[in-house]
Amino acid sequence: MRYNSKTAAFLWILLALSLLVPLKLSAEFYKYLDKEGKLHFVDDQSNIPPEYRNNITVYKEKYDHLSEKEKVDNLKTDAKKAEETRKRRAAEEKLLRKNELIKARQQQKIAKEKYLKRVQTKVAIDGNRVLVPVKLGYRGKEVEATLLLDTGATITTVHQHIADQLYITQTKKAEAKVISGKVLDFKIAKISYIKVGPAKLKFPLVGIIKHKGPSVGYNGLLGMDFLRNFDYSIDFEKSVIKWKP
Repeated sequence: MRYNSKTAAFLWILLALSLLVPLKLSAEFYKYLDKEGKLHFVDDQSNIPPEYRNNITVYKEKYDHLSEKEKVDNLKTDAKKAEETRKRRAAEEKLLRKNELIKARQQQKIAKEKYLKRVQTKVAIDGNRVLVPVKLGYRGKEVEATLLLDTGATITTVHQHIADQLYITQTKKAEAKVISGKVLDFKIAKISYIKVGPAKLKFPLVGIIKHKGPSVGYNGLLGMDFLRNFDYSIDFEKSVIKWKP
């Protein structure tokens, strides 16, 4: 194949230009994170400490068109932004861990309160008297009352107005002899349950009496028919009944 003089000259120019253009058009730089969490950028892998060479990120140089000073400035800006991002994420993770800790403590507090509610019942202490909050059920109706804990009472008794709130209609007449020897007339009825905290007695008999005189601060007596079914103790300092499994 023959070339004329113009073609040969053109080919010589192309060859010369190819020799002037660097074989590697774009450089590479490397990013690594040291043990203190600081981000580094280098353009020579030999500048990376040996212990970090297995954990580096390689980037194609995007600043080839800039001067050396501009390259350094841009790399510093990138490093600063990356550090700010790292710090922001670290702060977000710290806040997240703090919120999770607060949530866990709240859940522990709720769980503790639920546990104490299952094993303890708050009562009112009036001298040697223990006034107990009680729930009484009868045919789907439930009424709350305050009963005096009385280990000398054979059965639980309620005042007539509590029985009226429960709409107790089926009763039987009964008699009881008090300490003074006086015979007391009252009625008895079988109700659905007596409940104190976690302790529940189903289908007990209760006495119904008409209270006369001034208010006594309670609505009847919590008797041994209920108490003997459960293991409990009274903490007079904390004003609670502690129920044992």
